[in-house]
Amino acid sequence: MHGSATAGRSPGTTRTLSNPARLGRNVIVRVADRRLFCAWIEKGVDNRDAAVWAQWLDLDLAGRSLAPPQRLADAGPTTWNLNAAIDDAGRAWVVFDATAGTRSDEIFLVSADDASASPVRLTDDDGVASKYPDLAFGLDAAAVTWFDERDGNEEVYLAVAPFPQLRNRFEAHARRVTPTVGASIGAYVAWNGGRVGLVWSDATGVALHAAERVTHNPTASLIPAIQLWGDGFALAWNEDVVEARGDHRSGGQSDIVFTTVD
Repeated sequence: MHGSATAGRSPGTTRTLSNPARLGRNVIVRVADRRLFCAWIEKGVDNRDAAVWAQWLDLDLAGRSLAPPQRLADAGPTTWNLNAAIDDAGRAWVVFDATAGTRSDEIFLVSADDASASPVRLTDDDGVASKYPDLAFGLDAAAVTWFDERDGNEEVYLAVAPFPQLRNRFEAHARRVTPTVGASIGAYVAWNGGRVGLVWSDATGVALHAAERVTHNPTASLIPAIQLWGDGFALAWNEDVVEARGDHRSGGQSDIVFTTVD
């Protein structure tokens, strides 16, 4: 599937982002100062040469390209998603996991506005998978979340620090958030003033310490998203009947749910 996005004021404006001769997927979009930032994963038809790509578009001019698509970094065979955030200077940063010169999937961060920038590896090359990161910028700091298997179980980790320190001494700022016996995955982060909101999926649903359980139902609550909302946060996720679905290709029932929290 080729990544595409509708941009500009005309509802019918559509453009292909990825190379038509390659496979593009998992496109994400961010908006900053009437500019549209898009990033996606692209690979060859033989499933090789996977990479993270990005491009800036003009939101006011029907999605006109502001620069050619740019290859940001190598991806891995199990790089399934990526996330991005715009800093106060209007620069785009992309965070993703990949087995790229490492023993297992690790977290990488790369600037989309510096052609000479190389990806920075944020997690130790410890041979244990670190997956599905998310990034958000606050007033004077950044937050990165992901899930990791370093302790023998899938647990959510969070690092908050001034951005230069986060890049240079990442592991010193990282702390494990979840202590449950089940798999804690799919974490997403957002700022509201000086507060960080963190949401994730947990197989046990057990709330400990400051964690608040949001769902109480027989379906699987998956892939949450979080944004600031007034003095709190807005959450959206999908409720999936896993038994009816079977796998990602066999259909089944899945509903989108929205709520707000203080």
